[in-house]
Amino acid sequence: MSLYSYRFPRLAPRHEVVERYMQVDLEAAVAQALRAARAFLAFARRAAEDGALPLALAASMADGARQAVVALQRALAGESVARSPLAMSVLRHCMVDLDTLHELSELLQHHDMTPRNTLHLANAMRDTAEKAVKGLLGVQGMLGEE
Repeated sequence: MSLYSYRFPRLAPRHEVVERYMQVDLEAAVAQALRAARAFLAFARRAAEDGALPLALAASMADGARQAVVALQRALAGESVARSPLAMSVLRHCMVDLDTLHELSELLQHHDMTPRNTLHLANAMRDTAEKAVKGLLGVQGMLGEE
């Protein structure tokens, strides 16, 4: 047998391999989103108390929120099991809340804020993060019951 007559085994197309690698478990994605929302809640509470929002921390928090939204989107796209319509509705609202937190952090990074505006922004972040945490805890409970 010559070297040129050897047949390599057929590999799966690249997009199938990437899709399998990129699939995220819904429960894991919800847990990641809950960690991001809780971190934002702590960040916003501290900022409201101190009256200052650290820019570097806001940048990393924005990335964490965006990654959580992407993980949730991938998990929902890869879901083959029918889930509770209520859980999916609440989850989509939580995704919007996390995306809002991302946008608020981006606003903080790209615009000069007065101390008064910083306080308003911190309160908006805190309220949005509280809503996201409550929703994600509810979704986590609903998914655990299924």
